[in-house]
Amino acid sequence: MNTLQLCRQVKKLLQDRTWTIPHGTASSNKVFAPSSVFITAGQRLDDDAFSNRRTPMAQIYVLSSTYVHTHEIRQEIGIRLGVSVPGDAVGEVAIMGGNPTDGLTNPQESSKGRGLLEVAEQVQLTLAYLSRENGVNIQLRTSSAISPSVRDDNQYVAMQDYTFEAYVSDGRYYPNGSLFRFDSATDTLSWQNPPSRFDFYRMMVRRGDSTSSAAPNTINEGTSVYTGTSESTSVTPGYKFSLFATYDDLNSSPSADRVWSTPLTVTT
Repeated sequence: MNTLQLCRQVKKLLQDRTWTIPHGTASSNKVFAPSSVFITAGQRLDDDAFSNRRTPMAQIYVLSSTYVHTHEIRQEIGIRLGVSVPGDAVGEVAIMGGNPTDGLTNPQESSKGRGLLEVAEQVQLTLAYLSRENGVNIQLRTSSAISPSVRDDNQYVAMQDYTFEAYVSDGRYYPNGSLFRFDSATDTLSWQNPPSRFDFYRMMVRRGDSTSSAAPNTINEGTSVYTGTSESTSVTPGYKFSLFATYDDLNSSPSADRVWSTPLTVTT
């Protein structure tokens, strides 16, 4: 993926992140509100941001890049985290967390009262899932000193910048599924879908129009066999089949087969 796709993928992953405690049960509660993860210039989070968005917040911004090989770029991105937590005289809670305010049965599954370091832990765990399968390698490079301050409403605010380094391409990347295979005992095609991405829409299986036809090269060729997000389908053997993953990067909720991956093929 390129820098554009990288930023949108990081935003999606952070918006989807739920509270996960080591050796505990994963929660269904999100770490960030959707509007609290945003891509913008690298200016400091100010009082307006804290007033208009629910904390914790994650601000994603693009830093410098360097070409390391033809079509390969070393790209730095920054993530500025900000929390605002009341409840102590020295600002420790804003950094370490504490004092859940609503009497939750499971406060470890809520963002309320969570400190900056607790939020940072979830961000680092999230970005660990970006790998070559997504078309990018990413790792944490540096983090700034924590910057505490006191707002006019006597809430302590804590912020910290994290710099991640990723290797990306200068062109967009659309991965296909994997392990495309045919089971002759059940006349079933199966595969694994690509990793969840901000622009992934669905999978398509198409076959040649006749048993002598070649496997289709595009989603407009041949005959449709399956369309959806499952990972298997029953087929009539004797044909050549192609598997496509389709993407829509124009809508925040993908709803069209705008582009597609290079096909994987199977002859039954």
